[in-house]
Amino acid sequence: MKTQIGTNERQQPVIDLGHTTIFLRDDGIVQLNCSDNFTYDVPQIIENTEVIKKFANNQRVLVLNIAAPHTLVTKEVREYLTISNHYEFIESEAYVIQTLAQSLLANFYLKNNKPNIPTRFFQSTTLAENWLYSFRDL
Repeated sequence: MKTQIGTNERQQPVIDLGHTTIFLRDDGIVQLNCSDNFTYDVPQIIENTEVIKKFANNQRVLVLNIAAPHTLVTKEVREYLTISNHYEFIESEAYVIQTLAQSLLANFYLKNNKPNIPTRFFQSTTLAENWLYSFRDL
């Protein structure tokens, strides 16, 4: 997928991978806005992870994933996330989900795949942000 680099209204870099838009927020959270009507597979997750790693700049960051209503992930992605090394640069990861299908997949992921970093799913961006903020001083 072609990568486009732009800036937001505060002149911060925004990376558009076609399937995901990624940027570092003023509060230090790396936010990923996921495409609608898209099912993520391992190659897209690896792309996302590489961008997060660049934003992390040798630090561990908080990550907020915003799923669109019809965003899904494959079984292989759920398995990959439990064995990848993203824990080296991600402190904790929150997902904002919107549908029952996403909620069912989230519950399955947490119970069966057991992510290797603190991970939670929310239906509210504010609740997700507040949970991430609790990891700031750890």
